[in-house]
Amino acid sequence: EDQDAALIGGRNAATRRPAHTACRLDQQSPRRHEIERAVLVEAVELDEDDAITAIELCLERGLDINAVSTSGESVVHSALGSPKIIRFLVQKGARLDFENKQGRTPLEQASTGREPDLETIAVLKELTGASAPKDAPSGK
Repeated sequence: EDQDAALIGGRNAATRRPAHTACRLDQQSPRRHEIERAVLVEAVELDEDDAITAIELCLERGLDINAVSTSGESVVHSALGSPKIIRFLVQKGARLDFENKQGRTPLEQASTGREPDLETIAVLKELTGASAPKDAPSGK
């Protein structure tokens, strides 16, 4: 269990606690969703291969891949910039239609900003079957 926590929870003992807590929380706990998302976001922030391994461990332990933060950010929002992780999350059941508090789906969020990640946008467009928002860069 400590190896799992180290892999899921990150770099030191202080960050391991949420993984154990999320795995033990009662299904009806009002904080379960929030903690699950925090653990999955921590996993997403690892390098890609470690992130995928950590996400698999989270899912094996029953964490909800579609947990969202209080700001409406999904795990896919947190994975923007990593097309490989986004593909994996979607393959495991992550939804791409969650909107954050700014009303942006992951595709819309990826399409904003000064330097949008065109590879991430292309993957999200492919996975959603949608075109990019009107204000998204064309990649030309």
